[in-house]
Amino acid sequence: MTKTFTSFTEFAVFLGTLAVKEKAAEQVALRKVGELVEKAAKKKPGTYQPGWAPLAATTLDGWGPYPGKVALGYSPPDNPLLRDGTMRDSYQHSVGVGEVTIGSNLSVALFHELGTSKMPARPVLLPAATENIDKIKLIVGGEVYLALSGGRK
Repeated sequence: MTKTFTSFTEFAVFLGTLAVKEKAAEQVALRKVGELVEKAAKKKPGTYQPGWAPLAATTLDGWGPYPGKVALGYSPPDNPLLRDGTMRDSYQHSVGVGEVTIGSNLSVALFHELGTSKMPARPVLLPAATENIDKIKLIVGGEVYLALSGGRK
C-alpha cells in the first residue's frame, strides 16, 4: 500500500497515528500472551515435567507424626505440585502499560519454581513461557503488523 503525503505536517500526523496504533496493538498482544502462558502454567501441576525430580518418599509416605500424601488419601498420591488445585488455580496474569505479569501470589509457588535447600525446583512459569516462545513471537508480531498495516483499527 502506497501513501502519498502533501505536507510534512500530514506525514507527522500519520506517524503519530501509527504510534498510537502500535501501543494499542502492544496491549492486545500482551493480553493474549498472558492468557497463553497462564493457561500453559495451569496444565503443569499434577504431571511430571521434564527435569522434575520424583517426589520424595517422605512426601508420599510421611515422616514421624506427619502423614504423607498416601495416608492423606490423595489419588493418585504421586502428582507433583497438586494437592487440591489451590496453587494451580492461583496462576494469573495482569496487563499493565507495556508489560504483562504472570505468576502466583502464593509463596509456595515461588518455592516450587526455584526450589529450596530441601526441595528440588519444579519450575512451572519458565517452561510455560519458553515452550510457547514461537506462539508468543507470532502473537506480538502479528498484532503489531495488523496495527501498522491498517488491518486493525
